[in-house]
Amino acid sequence: MNGNGVPNMPLSSALRTGMILIILGFVAKPESALALPKESAPPNILLIMADDLGAEALTSYGGTGIETPNIDKLAETGIRFRYCFSTPICTPSRVQILTGRYPFRTGWDDMLKYKGADRYLDPTKEISIATQLKKAGYETAIAGKWQLAQLDKHPTHLADSGFDRSLCWTWCIDETVPTRRYHGPSLYENGKPKITDMTDYGPDHCLAFLTNFIKTKRSAPFFAYYPMILPHSPFHEPPGSIKTKTPGKSGHYEAMVIYLDRSIGRLLKTLEEEKLDKNTLVIFCADNGCPTEIETKFQDKEIPGGKGLMSTTGAWVPLIANWPGVIKEKQVTSTLVDLSDMFPTLVEIGGAPLPEGVKIDGMSFASVLRGEKKPGRSYVYVQMLEDYYVRDQDWQFTKDGNLFDLREDPFSTKPVRWGQKIKGAARARKMLRAATQECRER
Repeated sequence: MNGNGVPNMPLSSALRTGMILIILGFVAKPESALALPKESAPPNILLIMADDLGAEALTSYGGTGIETPNIDKLAETGIRFRYCFSTPICTPSRVQILTGRYPFRTGWDDMLKYKGADRYLDPTKEISIATQLKKAGYETAIAGKWQLAQLDKHPTHLADSGFDRSLCWTWCIDETVPTRRYHGPSLYENGKPKITDMTDYGPDHCLAFLTNFIKTKRSAPFFAYYPMILPHSPFHEPPGSIKTKTPGKSGHYEAMVIYLDRSIGRLLKTLEEEKLDKNTLVIFCADNGCPTEIETKFQDKEIPGGKGLMSTTGAWVPLIANWPGVIKEKQVTSTLVDLSDMFPTLVEIGGAPLPEGVKIDGMSFASVLRGEKKPGRSYVYVQMLEDYYVRDQDWQFTKDGNLFDLREDPFSTKPVRWGQKIKGAARARKMLRAATQECRER
């Protein structure tokens, strides 16, 4: 591995290796090392998810074009997951991370607007992390992008989904009219429209909302979900003076990622000022890959984004965890993870029950965070619309029966031919075919 903890491998292979959750906790004393004692109080939890940010864009994953020092610091002092995968598009990933369930199970396999503008995630059928954590005594809040209901038609949707307090951008009004997320944002605060003008910047409002929520004195633990508005299009220059290395649209995207990183830095500073930083688990992720119209520098190559594509760059997202006193520094793990795993992980860490009578596809990776050696998942499942594939670290098996050797063909351009003698191919085909059947039939 190189100095950044990035595996020394060919460019495309690294691309095949595949969010920020911050968990503020009342963790055990340092001498208790890597495991939370059963008697410890449940931690506060802050989940942060970037919008349209593939792993290849970050310096901690081998990116060389955008400076993200705050995210880098989280990786340097915590653990970085090499293989984390989402769905390749916004809405299904957001349903998956909140519910722990795959698209074929929830019916959310594409963006909200293509499913009917007035459709919404029914909180009586799909139970959210927030709802479960409230059962364990958590106070809950959300700020950022929702996109799981039209808030002008369903003003109580966030509260019904388990959030006590909320400030969210609503993607459209009157079913068809798109709204602004950046300057003059269309925000709903606790179910009511928030008055803004063109001098207001949406991401700043969301950051301030969560900052105030964190500063609130309380005896109960809290869960704060931060699905960031940045760096999704429209591409623009954020407030302040930000110098970029690239011109045009990609330069604007670079500036937006830098602004995202600075916002994270300000949030982490708040934790420090409130003396919460020493008791904090940080997990950072994203909902899908970079936009297709944007190229980012990865090692020495220009890599087009893969959002909306059934490719590595469409579904490979960052996952970084940081928890002083629990997670050792400078760790890199090859554990397979997908976004459905967040639900059972947070439920376990928060001491909340899993919902009864609900099939959860995710597998908790809390043991990885605690340094415990337990079996993890053997494959991840990626779906958009009716297309899907399963994969592990080295092989990918598609809906139409094609097998790809990701060690030699990380872009999945040439399927392994039947009868072609490649070491491990027969075993991989058999295992992943069985995994596909197991996943969709269980």
